[in-house]
Amino acid sequence: MDIKVLKVEPGKNPEETFLSTDIRSIQEAVSIGAPGRCFFQTVYLEKNVVLLCNDAGKLIGLEGNRRIGRDIIAGVFYITECDSDGNLMSISDKNLLFYKIIFWKPENEGNKNAPVGENANFFEKFAAKITRCSAAT
Repeated sequence: MDIKVLKVEPGKNPEETFLSTDIRSIQEAVSIGAPGRCFFQTVYLEKNVVLLCNDAGKLIGLEGNRRIGRDIIAGVFYITECDSDGNLMSISDKNLLFYKIIFWKPENEGNKNAPVGENANFFEKFAAKITRCSAAT
């Protein structure tokens, strides 16, 4: 089954695309630039919003992409949603737009594995806001 995702590549603006949900397709998708390095990691950004990336991206030398909090995601990654059982599903239009704005400006201009910039600051402020809201409930 194909789902709508937001694809974020190093040095490029994010783009909407479709990704098959079978394991082999996801492994190949997160391994762009690293043939044969086919393991992926799921990182929860919100309750039902997930980021799919190469689990060893930094270790195998993939190009730094975007900063998430204090961490750097190396290589291409995809943002989508999942249901309460963890099954991947298409990203909503609202979240597609939201994350496209957050990750719009490419970071890592020529500095491998060390992106910095406006996106990182915005995401850290957003993450702090979510934490405050979660703690209040």
